[in-house]
Amino acid sequence: TIEVARSSMLHTSFPSVVATGILLTAGKWVYEATLLSDAALCGQWGWCDQDFLASSGQGHGVGDEKHSWAYDGDRKSKWWCAEAPWGLKW
Repeated sequence: TIEVARSSMLHTSFPSVVATGILLTAGKWVYEATLLSDAALCGQWGWCDQDFLASSGQGHGVGDEKHSWAYDGDRKSKWWCAEAPWGLKW
């Protein structure tokens, strides 16, 4: 369980939560997230490969480049190098 408080989410950066030590190389994988409060709703949720490099200070996070993919339910958009309209609002 990971809890994110709204007070810790600055609009000048994009904090990331990472599960380290996991490298999936075969098969099909599914993950599930339960959003327990509206603090978890802002931002992009997604996944990346081992070549992904983030920069919180520059606003560069999951979905912003070719090594990651994301969904933002607040903005109803999917991300892979660029934003594209998709999905429903959380």
